[in-house]
Amino acid sequence: MSSLDEKDTRLAEGMERIETAAWRRPGVIPSDMRRAVFEGTSQEEPLETYIRKVHDAAYKVIDEEVTALMDAGYTEDGIFELTIAAAVGAGFKRYACAMKLLEGGE
Repeated sequence: MSSLDEKDTRLAEGMERIETAAWRRPGVIPSDMRRAVFEGTSQEEPLETYIRKVHDAAYKVIDEEVTALMDAGYTEDGIFELTIAAAVGAGFKRYACAMKLLEGGE
């Protein structure tokens, strides 16, 4: 196995571990909901607005948006889990787009 193949294997294994941590392990929020957030599936408000913002520009999230989630019944732990799922999912999508461009796709 070449050095590049070994790096590709390690990268794939690392990404699998990250995805597992983002939505496959038990948590406050059911794993099917965390998976949907990870995949970018639409959610009901106020979660949809929050998830889109985390996905597109996480630095723009404001306290009032987190408060709206708490008012809707989400706990701090649940919001954290959803934030991780959204952020990791966004990162994976960006990675996939970059790889497609590097491989000559559009």
